[in-house]
Amino acid sequence: MSAPGRILATSALAGLALQREPPALIVDASPATLDVPPLDRAARDAWTLQEPKDTVLSELDRLFRWIEEHHVRVTEVGSLHWPVYEPRRGVSSDGGS
Repeated sequence: MSAPGRILATSALAGLALQREPPALIVDASPATLDVPPLDRAARDAWTLQEPKDTVLSELDRLFRWIEEHHVRVTEVGSLHWPVYEPRRGVSSDGGS
């Protein structure tokens, strides 16, 4: 299987795992590094990848969408103010409301 094929297969499996066992909390550690995009859409739109040789895979868009649909930012932790997300109320793990 080619690299893009492996990435898509891995992405699909990760999506199934998230639906089957959604995380109780998500901590966005992007404030600690310059090479990880933020989970928050507005922050991500303003974010710039510092290394021109690196790239953010478009497959991450699926993860970002899933987090937006199923989790909500509730607080920040630590001196770097890492955003913390909890599941939205009324959203089931199968994607429905």
